[in-house]
Amino acid sequence: KVIHQWSRRMRKKGGIYIVIAIFTVALLMLLQYNKPKEVNWFPSYVAKHKIPYGTLVLNDVMQGLFPEKITQVSIPPFEFLKKDTTAQGTYFFVNNTIKFGEAEMNGLLNWTSDGNTLFIAANGFEQQLLDTLNLETANLYGEFNEDQSHRHELVNPVLKSKTGHIFRKDDYASYFREIDTVLTTVVGTVTNVTENDSLQHFDVIRQMFGDGEIILST
Repeated sequence: KVIHQWSRRMRKKGGIYIVIAIFTVALLMLLQYNKPKEVNWFPSYVAKHKIPYGTLVLNDVMQGLFPEKITQVSIPPFEFLKKDTTAQGTYFFVNNTIKFGEAEMNGLLNWTSDGNTLFIAANGFEQQLLDTLNLETANLYGEFNEDQSHRHELVNPVLKSKTGHIFRKDDYASYFREIDTVLTTVVGTVTNVTENDSLQHFDVIRQMFGDGEIILST
């Protein structure tokens, strides 16, 4: 009889433990479900990605601004320009690093000089392109404090905002240290977000090239 009562109490306790375990797991799942998702800062630049460094929103905006005028090119520029010799317009590139190689770079420059636009947004550019346009790049680092933010602004007074666009993700920003002042037009600038640093550095430029133009953004 004692053993029987002890066994019944153990079964009762076991049931309580199971209920507690189920409740705990359910509570953890609920907390995890309601937990704000961490931002994925992976620099993918893929047109289907919604993350900050994906380009889905950028592509949607461009399609809205230029309906039926945007074409996604999935082959290298050298092949595309050789295949479509009548291609005209703006060849748009965006990535963390973009390298073409000498032959492909020459092909793009020849195509641009015929009256087209080459737009490249990247953290760095290959030396051949920089040498051709008489450019040098450098990095702008924040001061030794907690705020490593940078303020990006467009030069055109019609597009320029009162406060600029502050970016707090990276602790440095690339810019053009040397430019050809005769041929180059400054489109955008970057500065450190500090009270004692108002020096503007060029981070978006436009340069005429033959009958066309090249726009570079860091």
